[in-house]
Amino acid sequence: MKKTLTEQIVETIIFLGHATINDIYCDIKALKPNVQKGRIEKIIFTLCENGTIEKLKVDGFDDYYEISKGPHNHFICSNQFTYSTTVFSKHLRNFSQTCW
Repeated sequence: MKKTLTEQIVETIIFLGHATINDIYCDIKALKPNVQKGRIEKIIFTLCENGTIEKLKVDGFDDYYEISKGPHNHFICSNQFTYSTTVFSKHLRNFSQTCW
């Protein structure tokens, strides 16, 4: 069965974990060359409004989008300019070791 553009966007975000609009657009454009970035943006904004996905705003970076997961933390490694989503109490030690 053919997937809708909305389904493809959600699957792309699930696969990537965190994705910018450009990440999502490039991934989908490989499958649907005629897709317009504005259409993807509109669907992403609608998915944010209905709570399916969440926007992650980080100063100095493009906005990232992720599937809504409930309460969790985001850590940014200032040395490598990367980020990670973790459950604070279980993974902070592992994150510190991989970041620094």
